[in-house]
This record gives sequence, structure tokens and C-alpha cells, in this order.
Amino acid sequence: MRLGCRLTHIDAGAGLLKATTRRSWRSQGEKITLSIVDVAVHRHSVHVESDSLLPTAVLDGGANASNVRDIVNWVDDTHDRLPQAHLV
Repeated sequence: MRLGCRLTHIDAGAGLLKATTRRSWRSQGEKITLSIVDVAVHRHSVHVESDSLLPTAVLDGGANASNVRDIVNWVDDTHDRLPQAHLV
């Protein structure tokens, strides 16, 4: 699955990934943030946020909801394809 965003920042220690999307007919581009937090041994919580790069944007044509949905699906697909040895 190709997400169509460009990774702009990685902070592995803080569990933080930041990316941006390009401008399209639906929006002026978005900034996407993934926060990964340990909640227990081998369990994590993933928070996905998408917002317009243009602070004055009111409508996004569903681009932010689509970004979050795509990222969540990518995380699920990636998790399903990992060997069991990596999941424990």
C-alpha cells in the first residue's frame, strides 16, 4: 500500500513520526502525525492526526479523514504481515 506522503521527521525515542502530503484538487496539503506510546509489554497505542498545512483552510474535501483511514489501514496491514516472532 502506498500512502502518498513524505516523511519529514522521525523521533524513535519519543515514538513520533511526522509526514506531509502534496497539494491536490481537494486540499492545500496536509501534515500527518503518528504518536506511538507503550501501554504495556508488547502493547502500543497509536494516535494518528491529520490537519491542513494551510491554517486558514476550512474545508478539506475529506482529505484528512482519508489520510487517517489510510494510515490506520496501513498499520493494520503491516501488523498482519509481520512474522509472529516480531509480535511477541
